[in-house]
Amino acid sequence: IKEKIADDYWEKFIMPFAAYGFNKSHSFCYGLLSYQTAYLKANFPHEFMLSYLNVELGQKKWERIEILEKECQRMGIKISSRNINVSKEEYSMRMKRDLSGEICLFVPPLYCKGITAEAVYDICRNQPFKDLKDFAFKTSKSSVDIESLQALVDNGYFPGVEDVVSKFENYREYFIKSKKRGVSGLDLFG
Repeated sequence: IKEKIADDYWEKFIMPFAAYGFNKSHSFCYGLLSYQTAYLKANFPHEFMLSYLNVELGQKKWERIEILEKECQRMGIKISSRNINVSKEEYSMRMKRDLSGEICLFVPPLYCKGITAEAVYDICRNQPFKDLKDFAFKTSKSSVDIESLQALVDNGYFPGVEDVVSKFENYREYFIKSKKRGVSGLDLFG
């Protein structure tokens, strides 16, 4: 092909297509995805928001999760208070009955800023806990450390319990000493 013909072809056909072809194909896909997302959010709001929260949780986008929880509240989706005995690894949905009928309730996960996956799995494996002493006894010292506990306290997983960290440390210390003493350290009369 002569250079002049190739240049003309390039200028008349390739460049104009490049100006809109790439953008047009992408804009069509984004438009379709936006339509599908809007449809799911409008027609299946609970399932959509639950999935969206869990995706962001998996990527540990804590600021985005706060925004999504506020969006849930705006949409009328109730999120239960954080609870060390009920929360699991991900957001979950529970149906609850009250005087007004059936309510969909989201249960927040144990994951929060400052807690490791190992600690979350250890806590979930040992639920439920009777009290803080039981929590200190059942969870592993290597996975649920003071930093993990402080993250849970800061995020509201121990409401109404005063001085959680120092009590937890005292319980752990007591259990370690008890293990070292073994059966010979037991005293029947006090």
